[in-house]
Amino acid sequence: QPIATGRTYRQTNLPPYELPKHKTRMTIKSRTHKGDGFNELRFEDELGHQEVFIHAEKDKNVHIKNNNSIFVGNDRKERVEHNESVSIGDHRTEDVGQNETISIGANRSVTIGGNKAETIKLAKAETIGLAKALTIGAAYQTSVGAAMNTTVGLSQSEQVGIHKSVMVGKRFSITVGDELNIKVGKSTLVMKSDGSVLINGRTFDFTASGAVQINGKDVDIN
Repeated sequence: QPIATGRTYRQTNLPPYELPKHKTRMTIKSRTHKGDGFNELRFEDELGHQEVFIHAEKDKNVHIKNNNSIFVGNDRKERVEHNESVSIGDHRTEDVGQNETISIGANRSVTIGGNKAETIKLAKAETIGLAKALTIGAAYQTSVGAAMNTTVGLSQSEQVGIHKSVMVGKRFSITVGDELNIKVGKSTLVMKSDGSVLINGRTFDFTASGAVQINGKDVDIN
């Protein structure tokens, strides 16, 4: 049988909102037992101001046994005052039509159990205010299609455990401001900015298929 329910409002039992100002609102509102506050489900049907409003005085829990789909025709804004935790059992896909901006006030940690692939169709700029450390367990390969420039403001150190090979297609130029020092065991080659060149070794073997010419103001052979 149909059941019709209603309420009689009076001075001690006022409606949830002022009437007739909010005559287009339908409200289900419950007061907190032995305390202040309320839970509310409200429908606003004023043309141009239609709204569904939900107010939870404390917690809100939603349990969905199958799928959940949300469509937002315009903008969406979400704010969490404290912490947020998201757990996804299988896959996640996120698609952004234009730009994305992420701002993190303190630290960020990312752990990937398998592989990571990153594709950037145009340019990438990376700015690090202090230090950067890169650790690779096995191999590391860099391939640049055109030019590559490296600028170091102070010092640079490179250490290779076993072999290093450099191959240049045409010209190879090294410019040093003060001194160039090459050392292999007991053999050394020192070139200084004043024009002096010092070659030191236990033995010296020079072989040329053509002529050998030595020019100098004083040539001493001992």
